[in-house]
Amino acid sequence: MPITSKDIRFYLSASNARQGWSSASTPGQSLGGYVSTTELNVSVPLNNLFGDVTGEQNEAGLTDYRCVFIRNGHSLLTLRDAKVWIEPFSYAVAMVMVGIDSIGAVKQDIIARQAAVIQLPTNAPVGVVFYRPTSKATALSLGNLISGSVCAVWVQRSIRNAEPVDEDGFVFRVVGETRR
Repeated sequence: MPITSKDIRFYLSASNARQGWSSASTPGQSLGGYVSTTELNVSVPLNNLFGDVTGEQNEAGLTDYRCVFIRNGHSLLTLRDAKVWIEPFSYAVAMVMVGIDSIGAVKQDIIARQAAVIQLPTNAPVGVVFYRPTSKATALSLGNLISGSVCAVWVQRSIRNAEPVDEDGFVFRVVGETRR
């Protein structure tokens, strides 16, 4: 059976965990470290990874960060040449960019840290370069995601001091190849 969209899942991160796949998290605590057991619903435009922006934060041009993990949950197959990009809302107030954690793809249950950790959501993760890939042609490479592996993706949100909107967000897209 090939890898399907049901096999590729997104999870929050847990910076206070001791190993991957062990600790629940909330979006505001998704600051790197290890893959959490808390799944992020990305089948609809994502408007829950970051909190609402206050007027002061909007005027100040807030920039903040979150770490999410992409997981290959297929029981056998590797997602080869995996790529990720984002599709922002057409009237997005926030500029959203993504970057791949320098640790790369690892097994979900390893004891070693699976991503960089930041102490505050306004601290940029060390070693992560951010891009704005908005199509398959400009997508970022995740490499090969073997069965049961995860790869950390950092999301940077920069507020542009614009008129408020009720919902602002983006959609993650992932593609790759499988071989039997």
